[in-house]
Amino acid sequence: MKGITVMSEKEMITIFNSEYELIGTASREEAHKKGLWHETFHCWMYDINDDEVFLYFQQRSAKKKDFPNQLDITAAGHLLAGETVFDGFREVTEELGLEISPNSADCLGVFPVQIHLEDFYDNEFTNVFIVKKKLELGTFVLQEEEVSAVYAIPLKKLKELFSDTRKELAI
Repeated sequence: MKGITVMSEKEMITIFNSEYELIGTASREEAHKKGLWHETFHCWMYDINDDEVFLYFQQRSAKKKDFPNQLDITAAGHLLAGETVFDGFREVTEELGLEISPNSADCLGVFPVQIHLEDFYDNEFTNVFIVKKKLELGTFVLQEEEVSAVYAIPLKKLKELFSDTRKELAI
């Protein structure tokens, strides 16, 4: 697919201190090895059908180095050095083949997120957006290296799962 950028560990990302102040650049690999703060982009998509809200999740490709086959944000990724938050919408195009204008999205804010696993330290300032968009078969194209499937999950059932009133959820 034309215009697709596959993120590699060697690509440079902007680095911040814990107060979200710019301090330089580093490779993605170095940022995750040392726990350096950096920016990411998350775009959640949802739809409303018969008064029920559905949230779309992607299933990460089995080929992914980090968290293969797991459910994830509809479209997400690292912001490269020199990119603005709105450049993050390229992730939607890369992963789902959809052109989404920042004007059609609502910004939910920037959230600090920390994930520490063995030798993987992910300290992110996550820029979160939400877009009302129905994802029907044939209206999107998955980037197979990144995404293996997309699922619409009822928000009500997710709430039950997260509140322990539901133990499992078939999707």
